[in-house]
Amino acid sequence: MYHDPALAESAAKADPRPRSAVSAGVGFAGLAGMTAWIIFAHVYHLDGPYSALVNVAACAVPMVLWSLFVDKVHRNPSTGIDWAARRPWRETMDISVTKLTGLWITWGGIAAIYALFRVWSDTRFANFPFAMWCFEMVAPALFALSIPYVLWLDRRMVDPRDGSWHLGAWLMGLEGADKPAIYNHLRSWAVKGFFLAFMLSIVPPGFGDFVAWKTDGLLQNPVALANYCITFMFVID
Repeated sequence: MYHDPALAESAAKADPRPRSAVSAGVGFAGLAGMTAWIIFAHVYHLDGPYSALVNVAACAVPMVLWSLFVDKVHRNPSTGIDWAARRPWRETMDISVTKLTGLWITWGGIAAIYALFRVWSDTRFANFPFAMWCFEMVAPALFALSIPYVLWLDRRMVDPRDGSWHLGAWLMGLEGADKPAIYNHLRSWAVKGFFLAFMLSIVPPGFGDFVAWKTDGLLQNPVALANYCITFMFVID
C-alpha cells in the first residue's frame, strides 16, 4: 500500500473536531445569563413554569446579542442575505406571497397534528399541554410578524425561493416548484415541530426541581451532589 508521509503528517495535525456553528463566546454568554437567573430564582423561590420560560429567555437573549454585536453572524455569506441588495417591492411581492402561503400551510399542518393526536394532550411522558399553551399564546404574534419579516427578507435574499416558496408554488399551481425542496422543507419543519414541543414540555419540571433543590449538606453527600450536577446539565441542555 502506498503511504504518503506528508499527507499522514498533515492529517495528524488537523483538528478532528467539526467547526462549531457558534463561537465559544455565545455559549458562555448564554450560560452566564442562565446562571444569573437561576441564582435569582433560587433566592426568591421562583420555581414555576413561567420562571422556567424566563430562564430560557435569560439564556437566549445574551446569546443572540453576542452573535449579532460581537460575532456579527448576520453578515456571514452563509446566511444567504445580501445586505447591499434592495430589490423593489414589486419585484419580490409575488415571491413573498407565495412563500407566506407555504409557511402558513406548514404551520397549519403542524397545528392540526397537535390537535388530532392525543399524545400532545397527555402528561404521561412530558408536560405537553404546557407546550401547547405556549404555542397558542405566541401563534397570533408569529402569524402577524411573519408578514413584515418575509417582505423585508425577500428584498435582501440572494435566492428568496426557499422551501416555503416551493411548497406555496406547488399549492398555488405555479411553475418552478421543486419537489425535493418541498420534501426537505417538510422534513425540517417536522423536526422543529416535534423537538420544540418536546423541549418546552420538559423545561419546567427540570428547572423547578433544580431551583427548589435543598442544598444544605450537599457537599457531604456525593450521591445528592451527583444528582444535583446531572440535573443542572439537563437544565443547560
